[in-house]
Amino acid sequence: MRLRKGVGGLQDPPPNLIEVKPLIRIYPVHPDRRRQDFLRWRAKARWRAIRLAALILGFGFELATEREIRVMPSLANAGAMRRCSDSFFPARWEKLGRLALLRLPHESSIPELARVLPPDIDAFSVALRLAWRGELVLDPSEVWSRTTKFVRG
Repeated sequence: MRLRKGVGGLQDPPPNLIEVKPLIRIYPVHPDRRRQDFLRWRAKARWRAIRLAALILGFGFELATEREIRVMPSLANAGAMRRCSDSFFPARWEKLGRLALLRLPHESSIPELARVLPPDIDAFSVALRLAWRGELVLDPSEVWSRTTKFVRG
């Protein structure tokens, strides 16, 4: 195995081989239950062998599905989140948002948050700020909007 030297002579972490596959390739479906079990066992053994081969060659290995790879929504969400994560965000909005969350069910949406907030407060910005703080969780696989659903964190 080749050692890669990084800053200060320290060994760099090994690069990862990332394989992205549709769910049907990882969890095959077949009408016959026994055949499906065999196909899933074979797929699992195949990914285990690929992971072992990558490790032997000095690489890490990650298997991802199309659900986990969402580049464009993540970029759009990061831009929206960045606008609400600075020190200029009104502390009053954040405090009222926390209090409003307590009056909502565990699973809720931004329009429901807007109904319990005063009319001069932007519920979307408050939701992004509270998500940045870890107090609620927005779905990362979709582009966040004023109709997005969330779960309290």
